[in-house]
Amino acid sequence: MIFRTLLSFYLLVIILNLEGLTGANTNPIEKGLLLIVSLVFVMTRRLNITNLGLVFVLVGATILSAVGTQYEGFGLNRYFRGLISLVTPFLLLCAEPTEKDSRRLILLLALSPLAAMILGVMYQAAGVRAIWYTDFLTATRLQGSLSPAGLGSICYIGAIAATLQAAIDRRRLYLWLGLAAINGVILVLSAARMPLALTVLVCAVIYLTMVNPNVSGILMGVLAGIPAAAVVLLVFGQSLLARFESESLSGRELLWQHLEVALAYNPIFGVGIGHQILLIPERLKTLTTTMAAHNEYLRVAVETGYVGAAIIFMTIALMCLNICRQSRVGHRMAFLAICVSFFIFCRTDNAISSSITPFALVLASFAFPRAWRHRKAQTEHDEGHEHLPAAAMHVPAHGRTGLPVRRFR
Repeated sequence: MIFRTLLSFYLLVIILNLEGLTGANTNPIEKGLLLIVSLVFVMTRRLNITNLGLVFVLVGATILSAVGTQYEGFGLNRYFRGLISLVTPFLLLCAEPTEKDSRRLILLLALSPLAAMILGVMYQAAGVRAIWYTDFLTATRLQGSLSPAGLGSICYIGAIAATLQAAIDRRRLYLWLGLAAINGVILVLSAARMPLALTVLVCAVIYLTMVNPNVSGILMGVLAGIPAAAVVLLVFGQSLLARFESESLSGRELLWQHLEVALAYNPIFGVGIGHQILLIPERLKTLTTTMAAHNEYLRVAVETGYVGAAIIFMTIALMCLNICRQSRVGHRMAFLAICVSFFIFCRTDNAISSSITPFALVLASFAFPRAWRHRKAQTEHDEGHEHLPAAAMHVPAHGRTGLPVRRFR
């Protein structure tokens, strides 16, 4: 109960966007809250010892870099902040969630894009901040209560969560598919290019493997999406197409060029986890309006060296594969699609250091608890026998097998 309450509060804080409201750097507050959420989860759930051990491998890779770095600006305070940012989200992969944990997380993530939109409307009505943002390409992008990139990330996870919920709650199938479609429309309006591509890919895999693998279902889905796409293009087509057709990386290529030079000077041990932002000169910060790398492979390599980066990303991949091989995980193709999309996301965005994007992996881990999957299968079995006579549906007092029924707690 405590974990789910803290999790709900954390996601609420992210949607509120305290930094956008106050102008202060609230990232340490968000990371500290997520650390508390993760520690409570690990301490109150059945541990995944292998993944917990792999988290210590992550820590070890950063310590090796910290000991060996020759970067003069290295500081322990920034190192520990960077370490917390790296490790905290992956602690949520170190224990097994309960059915209630899974239901709460999927529901919260599926509803998060709508919540961000409602808050955005309220903020604009109060004169706090605009719900629309115009970028350097003059494209008008929806941002809700967040930023366009932040809204894109949360829509990416929200659409996946809603599609998963449609596969789980078949009685409200069209309700959840409708919510996934709404999240997709919000994502299109945010003009976040990589999240949109990954959302289409992952939701298609989930739909085709879990919701409706029939050809007729595919055709119905395509036909239902055409009118919505037409309306969006008619209303917002010119500005959105200007962004989607542009080959510009929003100044990220300038950051990458500078960081590649920095990596060439510190290829073995890097400059220390958490120190990448110190390498960005003020002129680049002003030009690109950011100091984040927007490429986690490059950022981690700059901070920990080539060897450290290889260890870190291989360790994260092993954590995902360790969960995938467990019997509690069903529909492994959908699971792997979500995980692969996260690693692709790391190529163009701050996927690991983000406050919300790592929840793609958490969502994959939480999506299929064993008892829930068995109960779902039993429900589908019961629905398939609804046409039988009442006598044929007689159930012994102690369950269908005559044995005591083990309740999920």
